[in-house]
Amino acid sequence: MNDWATRRDVWLIPVTFLAALIIDRMAVPASLAVFRPDLVAIMVVYWSLMAPHRVGVTVAWVLGLLVDVATGGLMGLTAAVLSLQAYGCLLCHQQVRVLPRFQQMLFVLIILVVGKLLAAAVLGVIGRLPPPGFWLTLPATVLLWPIVEETLRRWRKEAAISS
Repeated sequence: MNDWATRRDVWLIPVTFLAALIIDRMAVPASLAVFRPDLVAIMVVYWSLMAPHRVGVTVAWVLGLLVDVATGGLMGLTAAVLSLQAYGCLLCHQQVRVLPRFQQMLFVLIILVVGKLLAAAVLGVIGRLPPPGFWLTLPATVLLWPIVEETLRRWRKEAAISS
């Protein structure tokens, strides 16, 4: 009964990424779209911190390319940003995992700001302005961290995914 197709530890991470990609592409009113949290980035940050042996720079790169294809954005920009964020998480995952949740939120904010700065710099180099509400996704994403962290921590323990 320990078949790989029925094991939750095999499917939890890909399912959470798929859910983030689907929810990220769902239609919302234009007035609320600027406040939409970056679910893919928060999933990359979470799994890079909590399961660094399974999610790293390569997974972040592939997810970023999927987001770029789905949004029609500058090809490779989201991939580069997510890869940088995953790398930052991998560098200090052991220290961040033991921090209180508020300090984890500050770390997530720093990681997300670095990603936004990279994206803004690349867009500036090619002569494009960041889209309206470019920075407004940060507060929503950081405020979502405690909910995501608590929910995925429980699921991770149920699925027996080691840290």
